Amino acid sequence: MNAFIILFLVFGLFSAHVKSQAVAQMEMMERQIAADLHDEADAKPRVIDFAEGRFLLDDEPVAIEALRERLKAIADENPRQPIIFRAGKDTPYAVIRDMVDACRAAGLINIALTLRDEDNPD
Repeated sequence: MNAFIILFLVFGLFSAHVKSQAVAQMEMMERQIAADLHDEADAKPRVIDFAEGRFLLDDEPVAIEALRERLKAIADENPRQPIIFRAGKDTPYAVIRDMVDACRAAGLINIALTLRDEDNPD
């Protein structure tokens, strides 16, 4: 009977230890997720614009191949870097599709599409 009580106490202590470690791991993961979201919120969005048949990255003209390389460098630094792809109402769908594909291929996951202001009726 005493052995049973001792076994029960040991098992109870072990179970409590495992639970406390699991809780500690969950809290650590929650803190990391919160930190990642905070970093993401603090990151200034990078803007890709397609106007008059050419690409601009943060208002600087860039060739498509150079843009792909810059997107890869951005993703290597922060894959959650916010990217805004701004296009006009006359932008061909293929350009939008190719740019989203290029962002994803580079490893970027936070991509937004928006209509250029002068094309956006208020």
